[in-house]
Amino acid sequence: MRNVLAILNKRLVIFSALFIAGLILAYQAYFFLQPSVTLVNKSHYLIEKASVTLPNSHLNFGDIAPNNINTIYYALAQQDGEYHYRIELGESVNTEVSGACGYVTHSEYHKRVDIVFTADLAVQCYFR
Repeated sequence: MRNVLAILNKRLVIFSALFIAGLILAYQAYFFLQPSVTLVNKSHYLIEKASVTLPNSHLNFGDIAPNNINTIYYALAQQDGEYHYRIELGESVNTEVSGACGYVTHSEYHKRVDIVFTADLAVQCYFR
């Protein structure tokens, strides 16, 4: 009887470990497949507010310190449209930069968009 319980206990531990590993793998796969927008602040100023609007999503990046980044994942279900960005700097500079770049559509698995705010207060967009 003890051998049977030991075998069942061992199988339960193995099953539990495999189940947890499967959950971790599924979680990582979810973020691997989701598209994302990364805002990169290469300026010497604090970005006080930054947002990107897509046809079916609004991404609020909050504040981003100089030489820092923030990444947000968004839903695959999008209508056709553009990435509209809006970047506001602090009161010391009192500057707002807005515009649009790139094209978004539905089911763009693993699409990566980098919106880079440069030192000369311009915006560059990169797509991977």
